Amino acid sequence: MSRKVGVMIQHPEVWDEFREYVVKKWGKKHTAMALELEQAIIEYLSKRRGEAAESPRGGRRVHTRGQRSGQRSGKIMGEVPMLKAEVLRHVGVGGKIRREDLRKIICQATGIVNRRSIDDRIEALVSVGFLEEASGNVFRVVGDVSMEYAREVARRIVGEGREIVTQLTVEKHIRQVSGGDLRTVAKYLEILVNYGVLKPGGCLKLEGPSKGEEQIFKVDFDEAKRFAGIS
Repeated sequence: MSRKVGVMIQHPEVWDEFREYVVKKWGKKHTAMALELEQAIIEYLSKRRGEAAESPRGGRRVHTRGQRSGQRSGKIMGEVPMLKAEVLRHVGVGGKIRREDLRKIICQATGIVNRRSIDDRIEALVSVGFLEEASGNVFRVVGDVSMEYAREVARRIVGEGREIVTQLTVEKHIRQVSGGDLRTVAKYLEILVNYGVLKPGGCLKLEGPSKGEEQIFKVDFDEAKRFAGIS
């Protein structure tokens, strides 16, 4: 059954170009506009969903429920790397994010608006260990880094027993544990802050030959022990 639809085009020049294309191809607008627009929508959805483009008029392949489920799961897992990157653009490793904000990110990244389909993708990110449930509808971003390295750094900080530590001290522990470059060091430092192990405490003025300032952190021993798994 055909359906009449009406929409407002945000960029009129796009519609004008499409209309010119149809007239050039068919030599008319009547009926041809509807056919070409329908095909354009089909091709758009096919590309976004990773399916083969098929016209409803051309006959559809029949799949069993199990086949459709397997294809759907495979497609979702194929989107995981892209979804990880999109989430990390908004929140760092160790940071927290609400389910509703995750839904918005996934919707913008994939064009999917169905809430159930979006939640399936959130569950995929949880299943691969990229996200973990923090509380209620809030998730913590675990990321792809080795959390055991971060926990070992926290254990060393707790072992020192200092309430105030300098950034240089924390970076030294990170390098000893992970052997990381500057980017890796910054990533683990961010994790420790996001998990509440360290709290920025301003800057310390240095005296003597090394005059200047150095970032210092306050150690939250309760959070540090909880994160490091120390009873």
